[in-house]
Amino acid sequence: MTGDNLHRRRATRETGTSFVVEASAGTGKTSTLVRRILRLVLQGGPGGEPVKMSDIAAITFTEKAAGEMKIRLRQKFEAFARRAATATRARGALRDLDGAAISTFHAFATSLLKERPFEGGLDPHFTTLDESQSDLFFREVWEPWLKRAIDERDPPLERALRSRISLDAVGQLAATLRKHQHDVRRLNLEPPPSTEAMLQMEETLRAEGDQLTLLILNPRDKLATRLAEAIEWLRDPGSGAEPALGGNCGTKTNWDGGIASRDRVREFLARVKGFKELKDSWPLQVRLHDLVQWLLRRFLPEWENRKREEGLLEFDDLLYGARDLLVNHPSVRREFHSRFQALLVDEFQDTDAVQLDLVLLLSSPGTDDADPSRLQPGPGRLFIVGDPKQSIYRFRGADIETYNSVVKEAGQNRRHLQVLELTRNYRSVPSILRFVDSAFQDVMKAPEQGEYQSDYLAFGGAGHRRALAPGPAVHILAERDDEGAIRGSGRDFVRIEASRIVRLIAQIRGSRDWQVESSCIGKSDVPSYGDIAVLLPVLTRANVLEDALTEAGIPFVLEGGKYYYARSEVSSAITVLLAIANPHDSVALYGALRSIFFGLSDEDLLRSRMDGLPLDYRAAVPESSPLCYPYRVLQELHEGRHARSASETLELLFKQTGAREVLSSRGLQSLANLGKLTRTLRSLQEGRTFSKVVELLQAMDEEAFAEQESRLMEERSDAVRIMSIHKAKGLDFRILIAAGLGMERRARSESYLSDPHGCRAFGLRISCEGKTIHTPGWERLREESAKREDAELVRLLYVALTRARDHLVISAYTAGAGLATTSLFPRTRPEERRARSTWRGHAWGRFPEYSGTRRWRRRALCGSSMARPSIGRRLPARSP
Repeated sequence: MTGDNLHRRRATRETGTSFVVEASAGTGKTSTLVRRILRLVLQGGPGGEPVKMSDIAAITFTEKAAGEMKIRLRQKFEAFARRAATATRARGALRDLDGAAISTFHAFATSLLKERPFEGGLDPHFTTLDESQSDLFFREVWEPWLKRAIDERDPPLERALRSRISLDAVGQLAATLRKHQHDVRRLNLEPPPSTEAMLQMEETLRAEGDQLTLLILNPRDKLATRLAEAIEWLRDPGSGAEPALGGNCGTKTNWDGGIASRDRVREFLARVKGFKELKDSWPLQVRLHDLVQWLLRRFLPEWENRKREEGLLEFDDLLYGARDLLVNHPSVRREFHSRFQALLVDEFQDTDAVQLDLVLLLSSPGTDDADPSRLQPGPGRLFIVGDPKQSIYRFRGADIETYNSVVKEAGQNRRHLQVLELTRNYRSVPSILRFVDSAFQDVMKAPEQGEYQSDYLAFGGAGHRRALAPGPAVHILAERDDEGAIRGSGRDFVRIEASRIVRLIAQIRGSRDWQVESSCIGKSDVPSYGDIAVLLPVLTRANVLEDALTEAGIPFVLEGGKYYYARSEVSSAITVLLAIANPHDSVALYGALRSIFFGLSDEDLLRSRMDGLPLDYRAAVPESSPLCYPYRVLQELHEGRHARSASETLELLFKQTGAREVLSSRGLQSLANLGKLTRTLRSLQEGRTFSKVVELLQAMDEEAFAEQESRLMEERSDAVRIMSIHKAKGLDFRILIAAGLGMERRARSESYLSDPHGCRAFGLRISCEGKTIHTPGWERLREESAKREDAELVRLLYVALTRARDHLVISAYTAGAGLATTSLFPRTRPEERRARSTWRGHAWGRFPEYSGTRRWRRRALCGSSMARPSIGRRLPARSP
């Protein structure tokens, strides 16, 4: 029996042992979870006796995954219910299945709190706020609270405002602290140096500078001049002298001690320069630190009180509330521990420390120990499945270091957990698996310090599936010139890439050169549009690809696009509603008149202005003016805004302007988005005036809430699917096109950073008069964050490439030649293949199916051909 088969057998049959199962992509981890649950219910659990379905908790990452697990369990139990030996237990499991604890972590935490709300200090009818609702409620709490603080002239706030820290910056700081409220309570904020410490640093630098002057052999040396200027500044900062870096200045023969002395001086000048920057920012750092402490002390308790008064909880409150319930009430913990005989957790690499605490508190027998870090799961009580290579949700708080610490402790037998590995892939054809192994085995490695990356666990074989045809299944989409360089880079690369992808999709559909696995085992089909998916790192520029597909007449569906408020039809509708709410808002009125709803041109508005017509829809204008009808509609809607709901006003706007008819020419997505806007207004309008509803809608627009567009098509529609890599996790596609890999990675303007595993600190940054102010230790936190982000980008690419079943197409276009450090996936840039053997030497050259004729190898490595080599067809070489 192979190692993989042995591990699968143990994972499903040894129900008296607690396991951590590391399951690579496509290895059937959900099937393993289902089989273990079947074993627990039908044959025996940790105590030997079968476990009721109602006594099992299975926690998944998404609600969709939970629903799919219930469906699979129902199908299995129905089959076992027809067998005499297992009929009784299977029927009992079917009765319990609908109410079984198969859910996400947040839903599971909600069920615990709903069952014991009084011990948790909660209103039994509490409501959970989603992200948008939470942000809107924050505005309702923050603005009156800030007004009271200004009226009371709280000293920290007054000092901050006198230091030119704006009210907007104070509000952004409060919002950041609110979003990370549980983190900031358990982590440290490094304070700025004291006045005494600053004076001591200055005195130490002066003394060191005086000692370094004794090493000067030639006072005319440029480095000696810079040293003198730095010392003069240290003695008298108002003298006009400015410390500067040493750079490449300094000749070794001009210094006693040669190179060593010269380097000492350069290092000293760098420290003086850093001290000057600290001294310049120190007053504002002190104000910022005092402001943060004031908000932590005054506002966050107010925020918590208001939520409790209203019976509201945020998502993180659910997890921390459930954890505190189990820690603070041993009797409650004993009850839940005795109820849940087995706890199974899927996608554990996307969890965090508080979720680990919940798992340990429920699965460990030591119910009187309040410290989760000392707990050890009981035999067979805990079953964890995860894959550190697929941990890609750091922006949501996923903490791969927590996962890796559990695996390490399991390997050391500190948690009474055993580690199993599943590597046999059931998804992809062999050449894709070998490609992925070759691409990542030298790239994905654990760092010398830290747990933010794991060593790559290879598939190590051909997998379960066989190749559909003798040709390669991995393809490169690019055009090269005679010297082998990729053409098409530059500002237009997104458009060029989209055009090439669209032409390729048109060739793929119905082509026998791109056969895909049929629903009938052992057979293959020609591909349809529905077999093709395009994955992008982010959907920021997805509209370019959408336009190209629309122009080509290729049906598509955009999955998970979170740029709903950026759509022109949505932003235009919000602008018109703003104008209706406030006739004095001339900016909104101007935008409304030029929008798709009224369609006036700049020439129309300029001519009206030259004719002396006011920009006010309450004014009378001639019937012949293009302003006449828009003004009439806007005035009628304004006057009746309080007599009807906001959604009814929007519907009247659609009817009187014919907006739906105009937008129908753009496709169904625009109409669907307007329908979603109407539903959004309905959700906001209860108990609120029209102006307040529009104000909240404007806030959602301005703050760029991550809202998905309205869903148009089902997953099984015959349409190309476009989605982000994050959205594609857990899915697979017969033909996968990985695109946008060469897009420049934009530096994120972060306002909060934390390190819960190293220094256990957090840092904050705000803008002030065009400059940024940050708390001490920010740079160190940013360096650590950059390491973790780079490691996650490697994992993100792994997730993308392992979604492919039959064909993997990698688009090799990049946004320019000088992006070695800014390309989204720097280690996979096609230009670097010659320098890096990771892709050229390993990824293609080692594949047996690529080792035939020279033409095969050249076309697989460098050519623009995307068809099977044996066919000899090439994509058109003409520019898109």
